[in-house]
Amino acid sequence: MERPRFVTLEERFAKAKSSMVASTIPKSLFYHGKKHAYNSFKFFENFGILLRRYRSCEMIIGIGVDIIEVERIRKLAEKSPRFLKRVFTDKEIKYCNRKKNKFQHLAARFAAKEAFFKALGKKIKWTDVGVINLPSGKPELALKREGSFSFNRSYVSLSHLQDYAIAYVVLEKSGMSKG
Repeated sequence: MERPRFVTLEERFAKAKSSMVASTIPKSLFYHGKKHAYNSFKFFENFGILLRRYRSCEMIIGIGVDIIEVERIRKLAEKSPRFLKRVFTDKEIKYCNRKKNKFQHLAARFAAKEAFFKALGKKIKWTDVGVINLPSGKPELALKREGSFSFNRSYVSLSHLQDYAIAYVVLEKSGMSKG
């Protein structure tokens, strides 16, 4: 295996000086010890040009997870029929009523709402957020007021067993702007 060629510090700075992106690359990326620089400067040079042209802002702004006992949801639903109407959307109730183990599905959706509130950092009306399933079966958050939140994308994962249901929600803000 051929050893990578190291370039002297003087060669690296001469090349960087002529480059438009030298100021965007930290000097620590040039050094290998005190005398040599990595030969990967071309990668950083191209990456710097891309960053200068388009400043991409993608970041996770919230993560939430919640686990709940299925029995708790079953007891609440049987004790107070209004509970389902206060917490779940009509689509969620209709979807879960078609299932054999409807309380597992209701519990998973309850956990998803709780996880969403944790990721968002505030609580909104229960029926303003719902979980729908795409034809593929993938769950998605459905929001009544989509434009009023500080995130662009949301990801949700649901899982349930006989006794427990869990949900995981990630909220992401992304955007491209010319720089």
